[in-house]
Amino acid sequence: MTRRLAILALCLLLGSCSSSFRVKSQVPQPLVQPMPLTMGTYYPVALRNYRYEENNEAREDWNIEQGDAQMQMFSRVLSGMFKNLVELPAQSGSADLILTPVVEEFQYTVPRETRGKIYEVWFKYHLQLHEGSGRLVADWFMTSYGKTPTAFSTTDADGLELAIQMALRDAGAKLLMDFSRVPEIRQWMEQNLNKHTLAIRGEKP
Repeated sequence: MTRRLAILALCLLLGSCSSSFRVKSQVPQPLVQPMPLTMGTYYPVALRNYRYEENNEAREDWNIEQGDAQMQMFSRVLSGMFKNLVELPAQSGSADLILTPVVEEFQYTVPRETRGKIYEVWFKYHLQLHEGSGRLVADWFMTSYGKTPTAFSTTDADGLELAIQMALRDAGAKLLMDFSRVPEIRQWMEQNLNKHTLAIRGEKP
């Protein structure tokens, strides 16, 4: 108890404390009819090691590890969307399509900054889709949002982690719903999906 009081006193003297935590992904696999394709994922170092670091005199210092949670979110959602899912070391390989995701931007607010009773989180993703040959199919951005009320958390770290988990769920839902609505992807599907379906059945186009 004495040690905790000493740490709290030191934080008050310095003006802020540093908080660190590692986000755990809780995104479920979608229950949909998978497309008869092999989807590859290429997770660049920027995503694998993604962490948010805040070093601002006006805010609490944060060190939030998110790389594993981001990869798990994409893998869980894509494994439900496609018949086969493989992780690849490059943007080309043995797959019909290969998705490369990167976290372009991360923002958050805590209750004392907005005078509200919620924690909020925003993600902006940069997504690229290639054919197995390496040819670029589509290049687009996707945003997601998550929030959680203060009633569900006892600390800022708890509140932010819950909001991040909600934002990851939102990202997974948007990937599922909007994937085939990207014009270039819709065009690729119209030109190629029927060929793959017939090939699996052993039929000729």
